[in-house]
Amino acid sequence: MGRRAAPVTQADITRAIRAVQDAGLPVVRVIVRPNGEVIVETVDIPQPVVDPIDQYAAWRDVVP
Repeated sequence: MGRRAAPVTQADITRAIRAVQDAGLPVVRVIVRPNGEVIVETVDIPQPVVDPIDQYAAWRDVVP
């Protein structure tokens, strides 16, 4: 019984890393899932998501 083809090759991972680095982002970690999904993490700590309506409300409360 033969082995099945890998969903992701080393060349695919290299291509993903180079694309992120060419975009000017540092690569922190690469995760490869069994379904073939390649995740390239670029920051150690995710930045908080700020809702634009929250920004407006904060600005509105500060402006006299």
